[in-house]
Amino acid sequence: MTHDGVCIQKDDMNELLVDLDQADMLVLASPIYWFDVSAQMKCFIDRMYAFGVKGFHVSSIAMLLNSGADHVYDAAEAQLRAISSYLKWENRGIIKIPNLKEKGSIKQAEGLSQVYDFAKSL
Repeated sequence: MTHDGVCIQKDDMNELLVDLDQADMLVLASPIYWFDVSAQMKCFIDRMYAFGVKGFHVSSIAMLLNSGADHVYDAAEAQLRAISSYLKWENRGIIKIPNLKEKGSIKQAEGLSQVYDFAKSL
């Protein structure tokens, strides 16, 4: 999603849109920064909007989110609901893994098994 830590460049976005055009499902994954998805994720979502005029092959969407605290997901959840409603995609839900305070703590996070189970269900 990022190119050297900056928002997606035009060529990179074009490649992502080609992949998106062939995908059945979109899974957005982001840490939560200041109560919302990362700037890079928001940039991707905003640029995806222009592609919506053409239409998408995608028929469902989900989110994988992590954060350093709990109860910080409202904005991301609202965004997922809005996207799925507007595009008439099936909302496959959100997996939230809170309280990741140390680098690498995701590896031992209890919620990681939900991600594995979700991936297996696809």
